[in-house]
Amino acid sequence: MGLVLLKRAERTRTKVEAAWRDRRDKEFADIDALAVASYATALVLANRFTVSHPILTTARRRLLILEDLVGTVRFQQYTAPVKGYQHDREQIIRRLLDEAFDEVSGEFEQRCKATREICEANAAPNKRTPKHIDACVRKSDVCRLYLEAKSKR
Repeated sequence: MGLVLLKRAERTRTKVEAAWRDRRDKEFADIDALAVASYATALVLANRFTVSHPILTTARRRLLILEDLVGTVRFQQYTAPVKGYQHDREQIIRRLLDEAFDEVSGEFEQRCKATREICEANAAPNKRTPKHIDACVRKSDVCRLYLEAKSKR
């Protein structure tokens, strides 16, 4: 009798946890969609009225982070309803580097260090030379554009 009750309690607990996770994931997806659409709308309006402000730099940075977080496919789904928004990741990174190099350089430097560590960890033993690691790091669009902008300064 006790074993049956324990199994029933475990099934109930599993169902409740699954329902909670599903609800949590749905809430996060709704919040992500709202954030992406809001930032994209802000950038569309700023471009339409040729407005420049530090908050727009923050919006560009957050859009890049959200794209990494939700993935390219979901990101495109979230920006599809925003009329006039053309997402060009490379252009956003270049603009960030042009507008606020000093502000974003620390963040981009950290991303490049993390990318370098990943490249070093995943490299085959015969490909762990600085030349191969640098080539791997340059495959990351953020690192490539950051290093280009840094070399121009």
